[in-house]
This record gives sequence, structure tokens and C-alpha cells, in this order.
Amino acid sequence: MTSNRTTTWRARRRAALDDARHGVEASWERCFRDGRLIDLRSSLNSLPLLVQCAVRVHDRREGRGALVLGLGKRFVVVAVVQRLVLIFSSGGVLDAAGTLFDTPDAPLAHGERWTRIEWDPRPAERAWY
Repeated sequence: MTSNRTTTWRARRRAALDDARHGVEASWERCFRDGRLIDLRSSLNSLPLLVQCAVRVHDRREGRGALVLGLGKRFVVVAVVQRLVLIFSSGGVLDAAGTLFDTPDAPLAHGERWTRIEWDPRPAERAWY
């Protein structure tokens, strides 16, 4: 049986991850230049090992084109050419991954997003890098 403390912790963790996803989506529309995400390329060697590996793999595939960004206590790796986005926890665990889409499937109504990210419900089941 799950305690209330565990349930509350999971709910807070889920809410924080949802906030991170929404922050990445909103920033994507502004080419990651809206101030929400901080460029961490210069401090790549001090980031968790899995984040470093993801960046290096996508750099090789994209000619140093992967972005490595900070979003609060999380790390975001964006492979722009491959249209992939990875969100890592502060400890370097892959929390979320998805595919970037920058063109709408249908005409947009006023106020709708013109970009989107399709988040994988189980990111650990696919090789993202």
C-alpha cells in the first residue's frame, strides 16, 4: 500500500516534469531564445555523464548541432536536425523524450501553438541516442 507521502512526492515529481515539458515546448517556438533555458555548452564536462554522452552522440550526427540547455534543475538536449528533445533530471536520468514538429498538421485557430513535441510515454523503452 502506498503512503500519502509517496503519493504526494510522485504528484510533485509529475507536476515538475509537466512544467519542464511545457517550458521546452514554449521555448521551442522562440528558437530556445526566450530566457527560460540557459545554454550549458561551455560547462558540458561538468554535467552528468549520460547528458554528456547524449550531447556527444548527437553532435557527431549533426556536426556539433545539438543544444545542451538548463531548465531549473533539469538538463535538456535538443538534436535540432533530428528533431529530438531529451529531458534529464539533475542526476542525469532520462525523464522525458520526444519528437519536435514545427509545422502544423491543420490550419490553426487563434492562440493555438504552431509547434509541438510528441512526448513518448515510456522514454526508457527506446534508444534516443
